[in-house]
Amino acid sequence: MFRKKAHSFLLVWSRFGSQLMESLNDQKAPSLTSVNLVRLLLDEYILVAVESQLHEHSTQELMSSIQQYALPSPMAPAGRYTTHYLIFCSSNG
Repeated sequence: MFRKKAHSFLLVWSRFGSQLMESLNDQKAPSLTSVNLVRLLLDEYILVAVESQLHEHSTQELMSSIQQYALPSPMAPAGRYTTHYLIFCSSNG
Protein backbone atom coordinates (compact mmCIF):
# COMPACT_ATOMS: atom_id res chain seq x y z
CA MET A 1 0.00 0.00 0.00
CA PHE A 2 2.71 2.47 0.99
CA ARG A 3 4.78 1.49 -2.03
CA LYS A 4 1.88 2.31 -4.38
CA LYS A 5 1.35 5.71 -2.74
CA ALA A 6 5.05 6.51 -3.00
CA HIS A 7 5.08 5.44 -6.64
CA SER A 8 2.07 7.60 -7.53
CA PHE A 9 3.54 10.57 -5.63
CA LEU A 10 6.79 10.32 -7.58
CA LEU A 11 4.85 10.13 -10.85
CA VAL A 12 2.82 13.24 -9.97
CA TRP A 13 5.95 15.09 -8.85
CA SER A 14 7.78 14.19 -12.05
CA ARG A 15 4.84 15.28 -14.20
CA PHE A 16 4.54 18.58 -12.32
CA GLY A 17 8.25 19.30 -12.77
CA SER A 18 8.12 18.44 -16.45
CA GLN A 19 5.15 20.72 -17.06
CA LEU A 20 6.83 23.56 -15.18
CA MET A 21 10.02 23.24 -17.20
CA GLU A 22 8.09 22.94 -20.45
CA SER A 23 6.11 26.08 -19.65
CA LEU A 24 9.24 28.05 -18.76
CA ASN A 25 10.99 26.81 -21.88
CA ASP A 26 8.07 27.82 -24.10
CA GLN A 27 8.10 31.30 -22.59
CA LYS A 28 11.87 31.56 -23.00
CA ALA A 29 12.08 32.61 -19.36
CA PRO A 30 15.44 34.09 -18.33
CA SER A 31 15.26 32.18 -15.03
CA LEU A 32 15.09 28.79 -16.76
CA THR A 33 18.60 27.74 -15.70
CA SER A 34 18.07 28.69 -12.07
CA VAL A 35 14.70 26.99 -11.89
CA ASN A 36 16.17 23.89 -13.52
CA LEU A 37 18.90 23.69 -10.88
CA VAL A 38 16.39 24.09 -8.07
CA ARG A 39 14.19 21.44 -9.66
CA LEU A 40 17.09 19.00 -9.89
CA LEU A 41 17.92 19.63 -6.24
CA LEU A 42 14.31 19.08 -5.19
CA ASP A 43 14.04 15.95 -7.34
CA GLU A 44 17.04 14.43 -5.58
CA TYR A 45 15.80 15.45 -2.15
CA ILE A 46 12.32 14.02 -2.73
CA LEU A 47 13.74 10.79 -4.13
CA VAL A 48 16.00 10.32 -1.10
CA ALA A 49 13.12 11.13 1.27
CA VAL A 50 10.77 8.65 -0.41
CA GLU A 51 13.44 5.95 -0.58
CA SER A 52 14.24 6.35 3.12
CA GLN A 53 10.54 6.10 3.98
CA LEU A 54 10.23 2.96 1.84
CA HIS A 55 13.28 1.49 3.55
CA GLU A 56 11.85 2.30 6.99
CA HIS A 57 8.49 0.80 6.06
CA SER A 58 10.14 -2.37 4.71
CA THR A 59 12.25 -2.68 7.86
CA GLN A 60 9.16 -2.40 10.07
CA GLU A 61 7.36 -5.07 8.02
CA LEU A 62 10.37 -7.37 8.29
CA MET A 63 10.70 -6.88 12.03
CA SER A 64 7.00 -7.57 12.59
CA SER A 65 7.29 -10.76 10.51
CA ILE A 66 10.34 -11.87 12.47
CA GLN A 67 8.59 -11.21 15.78
CA GLN A 68 5.51 -13.07 14.60
CA TYR A 69 7.49 -16.25 13.97
CA ALA A 70 10.19 -15.88 16.65
CA LEU A 71 10.24 -18.29 19.56
CA PRO A 72 10.27 -17.00 23.13
CA SER A 73 13.78 -16.84 24.49
CA PRO A 74 14.38 -18.48 27.86
CA MET A 75 16.79 -15.63 28.71
CA ALA A 76 14.38 -12.80 27.79
CA PRO A 77 11.71 -11.40 30.15
CA ALA A 78 8.26 -12.96 29.84
CA GLY A 79 6.53 -12.20 26.57
CA ARG A 80 9.64 -10.92 24.81
CA TYR A 81 11.12 -12.49 21.72
CA THR A 82 14.63 -12.37 20.38
CA THR A 83 15.89 -13.09 16.93
CA HIS A 84 19.06 -14.66 18.37
CA TYR A 85 17.06 -17.49 19.82
CA LEU A 86 15.18 -17.94 16.56
CA ILE A 87 18.44 -18.22 14.61
CA PHE A 88 19.94 -20.55 17.26
CA CYS A 89 16.91 -22.86 17.17
CA SER A 90 16.73 -22.99 13.41
CA SER A 91 20.46 -23.65 12.98
CA ASN A 92 20.46 -26.48 15.53
CA GLY A 93 17.70 -28.30 13.84
